[in-house]
Amino acid sequence: MKRFLIKTYNKIKPYLTWKMFPAFLLAWLITNGYIYILIGYGIATGNDTLKTLGFTILGIYWLPFFVERPPDWRVERWIEVLWSRW
Repeated sequence: MKRFLIKTYNKIKPYLTWKMFPAFLLAWLITNGYIYILIGYGIATGNDTLKTLGFTILGIYWLPFFVERPPDWRVERWIEVLWSRW
């Protein structure tokens, strides 16, 4: 088990930098944040359609077989590469 944890840590180590943190937040907003904004806007305006749509998409994202992290990692890495070129 210890060997597995060390190998896992070594795989994700390049992503655990302060430069990657803003990229992670931006990628999260692009891939997931819009759902929470949709729900919040639906609650604030009393629009049940937006609220239902947001909660439905969020429910799909929370299903155990829904694979969302690998695309997020690709977006995060792409943003980090673009920022490092500045």
